[in-house]
This record gives sequence, C-alpha cells and structure tokens, in this order.
Amino acid sequence: IVLGASVVAGNDISFGNLSVPARFSFTISSNQNYSRYDCVSWNFNAAGGRGNWTTDGCITKKDKISTSPIECQCSHLTNFAILVDISSRVNPKPQSADINRALETITYIGVSLSLLGLAATIATLLLIKSQRQKDVSKYHIQLCCALFGMLLVFVIGIDRTEHFGGCVTVSVLIHYFTLVAVMWMGAEAVLMFQKIVIVFVQITTRFIVVISLICWVTPLIPVIIPLAIDRNLLVKRSVPDGFCFISNVTVFFAAFLGPILLILAFNTVVFI
Repeated sequence: IVLGASVVAGNDISFGNLSVPARFSFTISSNQNYSRYDCVSWNFNAAGGRGNWTTDGCITKKDKISTSPIECQCSHLTNFAILVDISSRVNPKPQSADINRALETITYIGVSLSLLGLAATIATLLLIKSQRQKDVSKYHIQLCCALFGMLLVFVIGIDRTEHFGGCVTVSVLIHYFTLVAVMWMGAEAVLMFQKIVIVFVQITTRFIVVISLICWVTPLIPVIIPLAIDRNLLVKRSVPDGFCFISNVTVFFAAFLGPILLILAFNTVVFI
C-alpha cells in the first residue's frame, strides 16, 4: 500500500542528478503490522506510459528507534511516497530475533571455516615446492584466491547498506570475484581436457599467463557495464532487509547468472 505521498514536481518537469539529494520523511505508527517499507518515486514513463512506483534513485533510511520517522533521500524530483508491505497481516509469520541471530552465527562460522580452508590450501600449494611447480596447482591457487576474496568481502560487507559508496563497492567486488572464480573453474575444465584427453600437451608459462589474463580481466566487462549504467541497480537499501548486491532482476540474470550458466554449459560440453 502507499502510506503517503508528496508532489514535488509534475510530469512535465524533470529534475535529476541533484548534487544534494532531496530529503523528506514519513512516520509510520508503531502499532502497525508491516514487514518492510521502501522509499519510492513515481516514474511517469513506466508501465507503457501509465506510470509506476520505482525505487531507482531513492535511498531508505531509518534509525533503530521504532518511533523515529523514515527518511527518504532521492537524487531527483517527482512524486514521492513510501510503500509499505502489509502482507504479514494476511499471512503473519513470527520473526524471532533468536532465530535470526542463530542463522547469522551459523553463516559467520561457515564462512570463517571456508576462509581458513582456502587460506590453508593456498599456503600449502605455495610453500611446498613439489606442489607449486605443478600446472594444476597454479590454477588451484588462483581459483582459491578468487573464492577467498569473494567470501571475505561477503562476510565483511554484505549488510553494510548505511554507506551507499561502500555498499556499491562491496556489490562490485562480490560480483567480480564470483565471476573470476567461475572463470577459473572453466579454465580447470580445459586443463583437465588437455591432461586427460589430449595427454601429450605442453603447458607453457606463456599459456598460463594468457589464461590468467582472460580469467581475471574478462569478468570486468559484465561488472563495469551495470556500474556505468546505474549504481542503484547494484544494491538494495530497503529497510530492514537491504543488502549490498545486485537488486535488479534483469541485471542479475544478464550480468551475473548469465555468465555463470555459460561457463557451466562450457564445462558440460568439455567433459562430455
């Protein structure tokens, strides 16, 4: 439902990319049963010209005090409102702080163990000379480095939505390191094909350098394109379930899931 709206500009006037964001606030009664809320603005060109609410260009902020107003910051002028999700009134779901805390603890423990395992793997492959000289170890080290970077950024900043620039940086790094890791999985599939099927093949240092450049540079393309189009597509800053990762469905499929599926399809073809 639309909790409230304030008209700041009409459909014949457009003000965008404001150097100082427009700030306004709404107050929600503390006894209202709602699950989430988002600051939105009216896009007159959406839905085939019929118009629709959008979160693009708007940031939702709220203090921990339940009675404090919800502040909206938008980089443009149009009609503003705050959309409130009241689905919990129809299908109430108990939310336990203890359960959320337990799930968060399990996540941190699991990621921490994964980071320790990756660090131990990298150290083993680097310090033991007999392992370091193997071609497969050179691939494993770079794959583990990409996974380590992704998990480290994830556990540190996935929910740090209070700072827009930092949140975008976290989203970009998670996106990049994940695609790099998947690229190295594809490179390892090629290496296995060379070792098992072709057998008598010489893996030169130059070849490994070329593969490394491909795996570390190519993922920059799907990362930079959405970043250049609109940084707001890379984060979800709604309260209380915001996160620092791609929020736009189209961008998620085109720039993240799409490349991953391509590599998985490539690996399937290689192994078949």
